[in-house]
Amino acid sequence: MTKLTGALAATALVSAGQLAYAEGSSGFTVDLEIETAAISTFSADDPAAEFTDVNAEVTLVAEVELGWGFSAFTEILFETVEDPTDDVFFDNHGLFVSEIGLAYSNDHFSVAAGKISPAFGLAWDAAPGYFGADLAEDYELGDSIGAAVEVPFNLAGGEHSVSAAVFYLDTTLLSRSTITKRGRTTTDDGGAGNTEKLDNFAVQFAGAFGDTEYNLSFRQLSAGVGDVDDDRGVSLGLQHAFGDFTLLGEIASFDNFNGTADDVTYGTLGGSYALDKWTFSASYTARNGVADADDYLASIGVDYDFGNDLVASFGLNQFEEADQKSNSVALSLYKAFSFGG
Repeated sequence: MTKLTGALAATALVSAGQLAYAEGSSGFTVDLEIETAAISTFSADDPAAEFTDVNAEVTLVAEVELGWGFSAFTEILFETVEDPTDDVFFDNHGLFVSEIGLAYSNDHFSVAAGKISPAFGLAWDAAPGYFGADLAEDYELGDSIGAAVEVPFNLAGGEHSVSAAVFYLDTTLLSRSTITKRGRTTTDDGGAGNTEKLDNFAVQFAGAFGDTEYNLSFRQLSAGVGDVDDDRGVSLGLQHAFGDFTLLGEIASFDNFNGTADDVTYGTLGGSYALDKWTFSASYTARNGVADADDYLASIGVDYDFGNDLVASFGLNQFEEADQKSNSVALSLYKAFSFGG
């Protein structure tokens, strides 16, 4: 992909959001997030892993209210779709649909069907710092065809919900990407959940008691072609705010992780401290069981909020995988826009 093509794609997404705003009504909303980052692995046991990746990630989320509680939704991503192996500058980016479908909601429950992201776990999304969630992202669920339901309820003065989803890995044309092409997923690719049957599920209990948030999740992903067995996993995450300091911890354990013979456990601990416009953070994730190795990701981060949804971030990490260590530094700039409403 050329730099010009990438710039035009990003510009097109911004223009789409501006058009939605210009034509918008109370039933049409668009949220646009743009992040540019420079990530450099400056030292590694494997010299081939030392390179710099300058990239962009653009997320466009749109929702249209159709009336009577129904709505249509979509999420479109523009991001790196091929892992770099050398210095790159806005290369290997693809544009694809990560979510699209129909939803219905009322005061008692909500349901969505189409291409969805089933709920499972907390740390992959909430671990603090630029690098904080990178290792926990291994067990994030997404790119799935299916249906999900969520039921909110009140308990002991707190707001809670239980959600459940049935799904399978997307093998439709929506699994492709444009600009840089990542190809269509097929069942022959294997992998847990890649069954083209609604025989995979995830259940999540989430909520808060005062300043303490919790997340208890379960999942089963049926074995795909060539897999050893079904992936079965459970995670428990807690997050508590002590004034300006927030502490997060999560344990996630899996039998036959991603359909392999590996029984894998993740443990994440992170903390962040907000001081005026600054946020300082540190996190540590340990992973045990992938190819019988003990891996970890340790990181620190600093964010500065300029206001108006503009945030600059700095991150520094050390990552050990299969007894190979590497150290990376990152600088990023994030901006969010909202239209309609």
